[in-house]
Amino acid sequence: MRHVARMRGAASYPVNTADQLRRLEYAKGVVSFENELVNVPKAEITDSPITKKFLDYVVPSAKAEAWLTKQRLIRDDRPIVSGLLSFSEELQAAMPKRCGVKIYRYKTKEAEGFRDVLAGDPKTIEGCLYEQIRSAVATTVKITESIPRMGLGGLEKIQYPKETLHEIIANEKHFWEDGRCWHD
Repeated sequence: MRHVARMRGAASYPVNTADQLRRLEYAKGVVSFENELVNVPKAEITDSPITKKFLDYVVPSAKAEAWLTKQRLIRDDRPIVSGLLSFSEELQAAMPKRCGVKIYRYKTKEAEGFRDVLAGDPKTIEGCLYEQIRSAVATTVKITESIPRMGLGGLEKIQYPKETLHEIIANEKHFWEDGRCWHD
């Protein structure tokens, strides 16, 4: 039996459960959540209109299942997390509470927001990753541009470059793209 411990400062804490061991493996980069199998049929991504649209744009001659398998997005007749994130229409049904975007707006000058200064209800954005990123950018632009700031000539409209927001949100969602916009 192996003894596994997690170091925190000079102290050593035992890792006793399978869940603790899996979290340690994620934290140390030994395994990646994106490569985990999801317990849904492969048809969730092979028959998806998102997959069809992507393949029509990027690899028109490819068959969905063969291409997804070659890209290692399907393993043991099931999709992996990254395949589901990229190509599932009903992503949140397969992985609830693990793959949406929440956008909060706080009315405060503090560095951190808190519930008492929350401006309205948080916005929830769902869908495949591309749609989440596209919608999150559009929602953030709309919110940002509705906030005036004091300038030399009085109140001015805030403008934030969409490309910058896209980079920030895409990097946060760990999303890849090659510069081509196959959804538009």
